[in-house]
Amino acid sequence: MAIITTHKNGRIYPAAQLLPVLSLYNPSKGWGVISDLITDKDLMPDLAVNIAESLKFIKTRESLDLLRSLMQFSRSEVADEVQNSLSVLADRF
Repeated sequence: MAIITTHKNGRIYPAAQLLPVLSLYNPSKGWGVISDLITDKDLMPDLAVNIAESLKFIKTRESLDLLRSLMQFSRSEVADEVQNSLSVLADRF
């Protein structure tokens, strides 16, 4: 709830910082928040690193698909985090 409230109040960075922790302890809730956040295409580049980090805790086909789609961002920190998350998930599948 704090992530969505923080995001709706325009505090994008704090919302993004909380996402990996939520996903670690409750992957299904983390996925629910990620699903809400990725619909906002204008904010996606700012949240992409934290979303990629969060996805390593969510072992689903959908999380893998989203990680692969995040590779489109040209920011190297996004690509690095996507690679890290993909390698973690590869060990789990």
